[in-house]
Amino acid sequence: MKLRHVAMLTLVGWYLMVLPPVATPKAGNNLVDSEAPFSKWMTIGSYDTTRECNEVWKNTERTRGAVETALPEKSDAFVKGAVEAACCIATDDPRSR
Repeated sequence: MKLRHVAMLTLVGWYLMVLPPVATPKAGNNLVDSEAPFSKWMTIGSYDTTRECNEVWKNTERTRGAVETALPEKSDAFVKGAVEAACCIATDDPRSR
């Protein structure tokens, strides 16, 4: 592998992202906008490696804690929906912009 490829690989980080809230909550809704494009998703954590991001993402309680820390004003219903739809995405993924 060429040195420039190694340098590029080390610059990639990872975001733990969740769906945004719906504009107008409705009764029975989990309050997340499941149809939002990635450009509207919210970053609740950033990590140096995919492993670090996935460790948080796979642990529901850690993901919940990250959502609650990043978005303390959100309801439990929103947090639950956000945790269920959370995902890790590379910082250089065009969908994360």
